[in-house]
Amino acid sequence: MIPIQLSNGKTKDELRSVMDFDLPYAYHGLHREKLGEVYSTWKTSLWVNFFMGGLAIAIGCGIWIAYQYEPFEQQSSFVAKLVLGLVGALFFCVSVFLGLFSLTRGRLVLNLNSRELSFYRFWFSFHPHRRIRLDDIKNLLRREVISVGSADDPGHTYDILVAELRDGRLASIAIDSPFSIETKLNQAIGSIK
Repeated sequence: MIPIQLSNGKTKDELRSVMDFDLPYAYHGLHREKLGEVYSTWKTSLWVNFFMGGLAIAIGCGIWIAYQYEPFEQQSSFVAKLVLGLVGALFFCVSVFLGLFSLTRGRLVLNLNSRELSFYRFWFSFHPHRRIRLDDIKNLLRREVISVGSADDPGHTYDILVAELRDGRLASIAIDSPFSIETKLNQAIGSIK
């Protein structure tokens, strides 16, 4: 999942980067769950949730085992115990973060009855994190954005589906996701032009 950051400082003629879309929400790697006449749904991969949840459990179990087994308890100095405590707390925080991240299976829902495109941050959310009214979308655009790499990482080219709204703002919809999102949205938007 890649949340796109808010930035209003660019002019219309400048090429926008992956961090420069006005409405900052898009999910990375959405997969089609359901295509219907009225409702269509796309979600991020379930294996990401299971992997992150499993990694959090493994780290948490490792921390618990490490605290149960102290071979140098008598010989350890206060500084060594403090350092081990800080490292343990760091790993505990990482395991909690990964456990919470494992719940973030985002959802994108196209509802033709309410004429809205809704973004749900979590798979269990009842209320959307963000909504875009289909009547507010003027055009759909594809943006290829290259992230800046480093010596070890050559970077990545992101294919971003963007909605140009009637008030001039750009809303990021999906990153590196199936063509079915664009097809369904074009059909829905085509019916209002």
